Amino acid sequence: GDAPAAAEFYRNALASDPDNAAMLDRAFVLSLVAGQADEAMDLGARLLDKDPNHLLARLALASEAVKRDRFDRASDLLSKPAEGPLADLTNTLFLAWIGAGRGQTEEAITAIEALQGPDWYAVFKPYNIGLIAAMAGDEERAGEAFEQAFTADPGALRAAQAWVGHLVRAGKREEALAALDEFATKLPNHPLVADLRTRIEAGETPAPLVSSARQGVSELFYGLGAALGSDSAEEYAASYVQLSLYLDPDNGLARFALADFFQKLKDYEVAAAAYAAVAKDSPLFDTAEIHRAMVLSLDEKIEEAKEILRGVIERDPESLEALVALGNLLRGNREFEPAAEIYTDALKLAEGRDANTWSLHYFRG
Repeated sequence: GDAPAAAEFYRNALASDPDNAAMLDRAFVLSLVAGQADEAMDLGARLLDKDPNHLLARLALASEAVKRDRFDRASDLLSKPAEGPLADLTNTLFLAWIGAGRGQTEEAITAIEALQGPDWYAVFKPYNIGLIAAMAGDEERAGEAFEQAFTADPGALRAAQAWVGHLVRAGKREEALAALDEFATKLPNHPLVADLRTRIEAGETPAPLVSSARQGVSELFYGLGAALGSDSAEEYAASYVQLSLYLDPDNGLARFALADFFQKLKDYEVAAAAYAAVAKDSPLFDTAEIHRAMVLSLDEKIEEAKEILRGVIERDPESLEALVALGNLLRGNREFEPAAEIYTDALKLAEGRDANTWSLHYFRG
């Protein structure tokens, strides 16, 4: 698939048949999936004229309103009840963030607490309550909520980051580091976890993850989009992740979720572009570069991929992930001697770290 081309195809088709509702719907959704926000917003407005209940169009236009600090307009767009558990959760949490943006913290939290739904609400509800409380400076409330979210899903990175950040702000630095250690056993070597540990050990106090309603809604769409992405609702997932990035272009994790979506579709060019958009000063930058190289190699762009991986190794000679990726790339390209040299470097690093080395020995030969 080529998402931008597909979106353009439907927009062109729509131009010659402007009253075709099905065509309008496809043009809107595909423009959103391709990250073409201006086109998507125009089409979404046309779609709501025809179908005022279209949930995705309402969410998109409400996002546009929040981005412009037009909270009343956003509220109006979300005032109709939403059908189904996902729609209900999205709508309720979105409205809660609008309330939080207006300073109505208590009402926002009460609305989330009142929400009834399936088991998987158990992470999203307390996590968003915690973010809203932390944004308002109520650390006690935030701590209770983050602990609940972290307990409900001990493998959730954002809940862990939020909980650990709260502990430091509450003066519990040792407890924060212990919680990070525990989390690292579930998600080893994650750059955001390593970065958080370095900052805490250096005496820094992490700010709350979210400091505005716009960022809060972005975080909401990222969380739901990433959760949906592991399901089969991929187009919907990509739409949510694109709305997240529309509201907060600096959300590196959302770039990863988006790249993953396009890689599944074998749309390697768009996937590589998503990785390339991760900011250079982000702790995720080198990991994004390694992933970008892998995607480019799938697209037969071997030389470009090698160059990117060598760049990562130059910046961080201790990057085992980059060394192994480069070794695998060279081996796959039948460059056996240079591959063996790279695997030897990787082995030295891995043995010093007690990492599992049998596959490196096997590949080096």
